[in-house]
Amino acid sequence: MLTTTAAPVSATRAADPRVPARPALSARTALLASLTSFGLVILIGLAMTGGTPGPGGLDASSAGFREWAVSHTWTQQPLLWVEWAFDKHTLQYWMLALAALLLLRRQVREALLTVAVMWTTLELTGWAKALFGRDRPQWQAPDHFHASGSFPSAHASGTAALMGLVLVFVVLRSRNAAVRLWGTVVVTATVLAVCLDRLFLGRHYPSDLAAGVLLGGGMVLVAMAFVSVQARERGTTLARVAPLQDRERVLVSRSA
Repeated sequence: MLTTTAAPVSATRAADPRVPARPALSARTALLASLTSFGLVILIGLAMTGGTPGPGGLDASSAGFREWAVSHTWTQQPLLWVEWAFDKHTLQYWMLALAALLLLRRQVREALLTVAVMWTTLELTGWAKALFGRDRPQWQAPDHFHASGSFPSAHASGTAALMGLVLVFVVLRSRNAAVRLWGTVVVTATVLAVCLDRLFLGRHYPSDLAAGVLLGGGMVLVAMAFVSVQARERGTTLARVAPLQDRERVLVSRSA
C-alpha cells in the first residue's frame, strides 16, 4: 500500500537517477571563468601600473581610508592583527588546517587541491609583483612597513583562494541550509574585511585588491573544473542528494 507523508527538513532524497541533481558548474564554464579572471588581472595591471594615480582616480581615493584610520587610533592594533592573521605566511597554516579537515572527512582529492591552489596562488602573486613592479602607496602605515611590490595584493589573493576553497569544499556541500547561508556570509565577510584592512593600513590601492581577489578566485575556479572533470569520468555528479523542502510530501511504500 502506498501512503503519503510529510518528511522533516533534515531528511534527504536518496541518490536516484530519476531525481535531478542540483546543477553543478561545468568544467568548461569554470575554465572560461578562470581565464576571464586571469585576463582581467593582466588588464588591470597594464592599466594601473603606468605611474602615480591621478587625483581623481579610484586608486588615489584610497588615501581617504588611511586618513580615517589615522584619525581613529583605536583601529590600529586590530588592523595589524588582521594583517598578521592573513599574511602569506599565516595563510600557509590556514591551508594546512583546511587540508587536515578535508583529510579527516576522507576528501583526499580536495585536500591535495587545497595545497596546490594555495601554493600556486601565492607563487603567481609573487611573480606578478615582480613583473609589474608597482610601488606601495605613499601613505601606508609605518608599522611593519612593506617594501615589496603592491600589485596584486597577496593578502587579497591568498584570502580569496582560501575562502573560496572553504566555500566550495565545505560550506556548499553541507545539507544544512543554515550552514550554507551563514557559511557564505562568513566567507564573503572575511574577504571584505581583509581588503578593507589593506586600505585602512594604506598598504594597497583598490586595483591591487581587485586583482588579488580575481587571481585567487580564478585559481579556485580551476580547482572546480578539475573536480567536475573527475566526477564526469567516474560517471557521477557533484551533487548526489537534494534536501527535501519543509513539509514536502513523499510516497512511502508500506506493507499491508
